[in-house]
Amino acid sequence: MKSSTLSLDSRVANALVCRCTEENWPVHIQRGIPFESENGNHLVDLTVEYLDDFPFGDKLNETINRVFNLTDEEQWPYKNLLNASRSVIPKLTW
Repeated sequence: MKSSTLSLDSRVANALVCRCTEENWPVHIQRGIPFESENGNHLVDLTVEYLDDFPFGDKLNETINRVFNLTDEEQWPYKNLLNASRSVIPKLTW
């Protein structure tokens, strides 16, 4: 068993806990009390325990990318909600 203590943006922490539950990861997550950082971001301390062979780092990276829309992942069910707020720029032809 490995254990990690992380301070994450509250949006990432919420998404990580949801993915853990929905996808039945072999992970135990304990949430701390949310707090505001010096620059005004809302953070949460998490203690995560997971099996030695579970790719938790990769799963965390995927979750961060999804929350902040850093990569184009078609499989994420909430992608359409994120894209709904973007304006559509028409294609210009000459």
